[in-house]
Amino acid sequence: SRTYNSLTPFAQEISVDPTKFPNGIMLKDIDLFFSRVSDGTSLKLDPVKVHIRPMYNGSPHPFKVLPFSEVTRTDIGTSDYDSALGEKFEFSTPVYLKPNVSYAICISTNGNYELYYAEEGEQEKLGDVISATAGTQTSTKPLYFGPLHLPLNNGTSTSYDNRFLKMSVNRCSFGDEPSSISSFVK
Repeated sequence: SRTYNSLTPFAQEISVDPTKFPNGIMLKDIDLFFSRVSDGTSLKLDPVKVHIRPMYNGSPHPFKVLPFSEVTRTDIGTSDYDSALGEKFEFSTPVYLKPNVSYAICISTNGNYELYYAEEGEQEKLGDVISATAGTQTSTKPLYFGPLHLPLNNGTSTSYDNRFLKMSVNRCSFGDEPSSISSFVK
């Protein structure tokens, strides 16, 4: 039997629209929005790793990672609830995602970081974490986002269908089409 050293990552499930992109997409980068960063003595001690795994039996695959999809950063900053600029995790080479296949955008770290997320149906928040105010819009889950997978200490994860990360998933643009997530995720 084989033994794999795998960690159960924090993960947001996504899929590609097969109608708009019957041949799939080439993923360029992902922007994540941090509400709190690790307060170690040096940010270099607490790197954040983002990678993409295929889904397997309803969870991120325990050890398979898509080629060229691993990015590690140490210089992480925070943003406000309503900020449009997140921390960019750019892939060294575009990462191919097939249509009608579920993938997990996985985030792992040993540091104490917090990401913005929303629950479907809750009131949006504006400002920073300390002095947040309620906005006028209700949070709706993006069309091609699946459950948010939170890791447990026993090597499994719990899925929350009504929660989703605040993130921008950007694809490569070839020609006249726009490159942002709005083209394949609503």
